[in-house]
Amino acid sequence: GIFLQDAAGFIDCNEKGASMYGLSRAEVIGRSPADLAPERQPDGRLSAEVAGEKIIAALSGEPQQFEWQPLRPDGVPLEVEITLNRIELGGSVCLQAVVRDITERKRVELQLIESELQYRTLADSGQALIWTAGTDKLCDYFNKVWLEFTGRSIEQEINQGWLESVHPDDYQHCRDVYLSFFDRHEKFGMDYRLRRHDGEYRWIRDEGCPRYNSEGEFIGYIGYCLDITERKAAEENLRITASVFDTSQEGILITNASNVIVDVNPAFTRITGYSREEVLGRNPNLLNSGHQDPDFYAEMWQALAQKKAWRGEIWSRRKSGEIYAELLSISVIYDDNDGGVQRYVGVFSDISYLKEHEAELSRVAHYDALTDIPNRVLLADRMKQAIAQSARDLNVLAVCYLDLDGFKSINDTLGHAAGDQVLVEVARRIGHTIRGGDTVARLGGDEFVVLLELEKGEECIVTLERLLEVIALPIMVKDKPQLLSASIGVSIYPLDNEDPDTLLRHADQAMYIAKQSGKNCFYIYDSALDLRARNHNDFLKSIRHGLEFNEFELYYQPKINLRTQRLVGAEALIRWKHPKRGLLSPIEFLRPIENTELDIEIGNWVIATSLAQINRWH
Repeated sequence: GIFLQDAAGFIDCNEKGASMYGLSRAEVIGRSPADLAPERQPDGRLSAEVAGEKIIAALSGEPQQFEWQPLRPDGVPLEVEITLNRIELGGSVCLQAVVRDITERKRVELQLIESELQYRTLADSGQALIWTAGTDKLCDYFNKVWLEFTGRSIEQEINQGWLESVHPDDYQHCRDVYLSFFDRHEKFGMDYRLRRHDGEYRWIRDEGCPRYNSEGEFIGYIGYCLDITERKAAEENLRITASVFDTSQEGILITNASNVIVDVNPAFTRITGYSREEVLGRNPNLLNSGHQDPDFYAEMWQALAQKKAWRGEIWSRRKSGEIYAELLSISVIYDDNDGGVQRYVGVFSDISYLKEHEAELSRVAHYDALTDIPNRVLLADRMKQAIAQSARDLNVLAVCYLDLDGFKSINDTLGHAAGDQVLVEVARRIGHTIRGGDTVARLGGDEFVVLLELEKGEECIVTLERLLEVIALPIMVKDKPQLLSASIGVSIYPLDNEDPDTLLRHADQAMYIAKQSGKNCFYIYDSALDLRARNHNDFLKSIRHGLEFNEFELYYQPKINLRTQRLVGAEALIRWKHPKRGLLSPIEFLRPIENTELDIEIGNWVIATSLAQINRWH
C-alpha cells in the first residue's frame, strides 16, 4: 500500500493500501496512523507515541523503516513494515509511506523461533534465503534457497564467507550492522546487494532475529532474506517520477477520466499563475483563450481517442488574463484491468518568446528597417492579393511608383541622417494620406510604391494630387525647412492587364516620363503610347544596324544650268537599301531620327560619302 500523509494524518492512499486496512479510501483520508492501531504496540509503547516519533523524524529528512501493528475494523491485527520518506509534492512537504503486509512472514518467523528443526525444514521449502549464526557471530547454516541463489556451497558460505558475495559498495555497511546488533541482542534489518549465481547483483532485505533457548539464554541469530530488487526499482522510479514532476521546467497537468484536474506541478503554477489549490477539481478549460474554435478541440479529442496522444501549439490564458502560446503534449493513461481511461497527462511549455522571435524575423523579412513600412518582398505579396481582390470585386487597382525630387541634394549637403529623417517623414505622410486598405512600401533609396484599391478610376487622380500636395509641404531638418517634391508614375489594373512585375515596371516607366515632364507631377502609363514607343525604338535600332552594315546609298541628281545647258553640280539623295523592304526613300526614315544622335551620324555619313565621290570624279 502507498499512503500520503502530513503531521495531522493521511491525505491520500491507493486502493491497495485502503483494502489492506479493510477500509475505503474515503475512510482512510483524514485519520492518523494511531487511529488505525490498538492503543499499544507489541513492544508495550503507545501507538500514538511511536507514530508521532517516526513522523517527526521523517519530516526532518531522516527516512524511517519500522514494523507496525495496525488493527482492522473487524478486530484482526496486522503485521506490516512501513518505509516512511519525506517528499515535496506540488510545493508542499508531506510523507510517503510504503506499507508491506508481513503478517505471514511474522507467523513464519514465530514458527522458526519455536522449533529450529521445523524452521529448517520450512526454510528449504520456502522462498526466503535463511541463515543462522551462533554467539561467536559466525554463520553456521544457510538454507537450500540461499545456496541456489548464490550458486555456492555451504562450506563456502559459513563463517564470514557469505560476505564475499556482498556488493563492494555495501560490504562495510553490511558487516558493521551485522556485528553491532550481535552485541545488543536486538532484531535488525538491512538492505544490501548480493551477487546471484549468474553474476547479477540483486537487492536483498535481510532481517535478523535473536534466538534464545528454553532457559532464555541468547544463542545467536536467525535471519531471513527476500529479493526486493523489483521493489527497489519501483521505489526508485517513484522517487524519480516525483522528482521530475516537481523539478520539471515544463508545466504538467493531470486530470481524471472526466477531465477534472487532480494534480499540477510547480512549473504549472509558474507558467499559468494559478496555484495548485485554485485548479484542483476544476476543468482545464479555465485556461482557454478563446483563440481556438470548437473544431480545433473536436480534432484534438478525436486524436486522443484514436492515437492515445496529441501534440500541437495552442493559445492559453494566464490567471492575469495574458494570452500566451504553449507547445502542448497530451497522453492518455489506461487502466490495466478494464482498459478504460484512467488519466490524461498534459505537458506544456511556454513558447511565447519563440512566437515573438518568429514575429520579429517576419517583420525583418517583410518590413523596411528605416521607415517600418512594407518592403519589396511584402509588396509583391500585397500586389498579388490586391490584383485578386480587384478581379473578384471588379474594382480598380492603381500601382503608383513614387520617386522624390531633390532628395539627393538633401542627402549630399545635410548628411545621411538628415536623409533618413526625410524618408521617415515622407513615409509617415503617405501613410496618413492613403486609406487603411491601401499599401505604401519602400523599395530602397527614395523610391516608394503605393497600392490604391479604388472603386472608380477617377478616385486615383484625387489621391495622387493629395500625395503630391502633402509631400511638397516643408520638412523641418536640423531646424530648417527643406522643400522637395515627387514624380509619380501610375499603372492601372485591369486597364493594364498584366502581372505584378509588369505593372510595377510600367509604373516605373511612367515615373520617368513624369520626371521628364518637369517633376512634381504624375503620369499614368498608356499602353498604346508605350507600344508606339517600343516600335519607334525598334525602328531606330534597325536604322543604326543599316548604318553599321552599309545598307545606305547616295543617289546623285544632276544640277543643270538651263541657259548654258551645262552640268554645274549634283544633289546627293540618300536611299536605304532595306534587306526586307527594298529601296526606301528618305521620307520613310529621316523623320523618325530627327533630333537624335542618329540624325547627326547619318548627316556625317552623307557628307563623308559625298566628298569621297567628288574626289573620285576629279
